Amino acid sequence: MKKEFKTLQILYLALGLGQTFFAVIAFFLGTLRTSAFAADKNLTLALTIALSIVSISGISMSYFLYRSKITAARTKETATEKMNEFRTACMLRWALLEFPAFLSIIAFMLTANMVFLGGFGIIFFAFLLARPTIEKMAADLELGFDETEELTNSN
Repeated sequence: MKKEFKTLQILYLALGLGQTFFAVIAFFLGTLRTSAFAADKNLTLALTIALSIVSISGISMSYFLYRSKITAARTKETATEKMNEFRTACMLRWALLEFPAFLSIIAFMLTANMVFLGGFGIIFFAFLLARPTIEKMAADLELGFDETEELTNSN
């Protein structure tokens, strides 16, 4: 199981780096824009409203669906089944956080408005808080000492 957990951590790192690299590239491309390509105020307003709704919904849904999946995982019999449910819950959570993050970056690329990168920063902070750790998994799944040992010591 330790190998599976390490794979989950690598996946988390890859998703986080992908978001970061995309944001950095978008930032540098956005600074190269001239005022001749400035976005329409109506587009900026529409994107601001839409992304506010999508971001709040994404962060909220990621939290509630994660909690729902974790509650269901606690009823599983073996540590392996619990680990599989934990993995599913994490991936669902990350997907729900990545969608508004990428939309924010794309909105920045369309408008060159730094507010959208600020929105990305808020969503990315929520993503950082969703980092998988053995301790967090054990606490969320309410694993006993034996189950935690089984997951951390097995190959």
